[in-house]
Amino acid sequence: MTSPQYTITKPRKVVVPLNDGLRWPGGKFLYLEKYDGAWVSGGLPFGGNLLLAERMKGLRGVYYVAHSVAAMAGQNVLHTPTRWRWAELQRIAVDFGRSPDIHIELAASGSGGEFLEAVLAHGGEGVCAFNWDAPWGEMLACKRLETFPCMVTEFCGGNQSARIALASNGQPCGGVALRGGKIELVRIGSLIKVEGYGLTTAGMIREPRLCRDTPRSWLIKY
Repeated sequence: MTSPQYTITKPRKVVVPLNDGLRWPGGKFLYLEKYDGAWVSGGLPFGGNLLLAERMKGLRGVYYVAHSVAAMAGQNVLHTPTRWRWAELQRIAVDFGRSPDIHIELAASGSGGEFLEAVLAHGGEGVCAFNWDAPWGEMLACKRLETFPCMVTEFCGGNQSARIALASNGQPCGGVALRGGKIELVRIGSLIKVEGYGLTTAGMIREPRLCRDTPRSWLIKY
């Protein structure tokens, strides 16, 4: 199932601001909860099929969350529309609970902004959206924490914190504590990845911090 004919890559991610995601309409996209798991490289074999899934760790041990199908009966199906692959995955998911060797769950789905709001309300990370008529390859992503490329404009307290501006337009957006092994590399004008809970009406990043999704690459340019 992992022969070279299956080139499975992560979808290209287009980040949607939280305020826009909360206004997502239903209908055009498949909306799935975004999970903070480890991408299963090469796919997850199950019942003669190859699933796209994330490896999760919970109180009951390791389990998997499946969100699409990559291959069925030896045939690559990544070129088929999302609606077809999702329907097939739902059919396959009927057998998830019958396997004693592996615990797989179907990714939670819902409708637009209402679903995103519900996911955030129960502490979830966010939602991914896939065009119903498109093949595998691109997704929209909206999550509680947004990532902002920022430029360092001033140091505070030595080099332990810095004032920052949005790299896109130079607008001041607050300050951030600098931690980690790359502090000595940061200069005025350096580009860093900062995450926070969106922007305030004044353009400040809510609760800014160095991006934790990429702990070794928050420093973009120095």
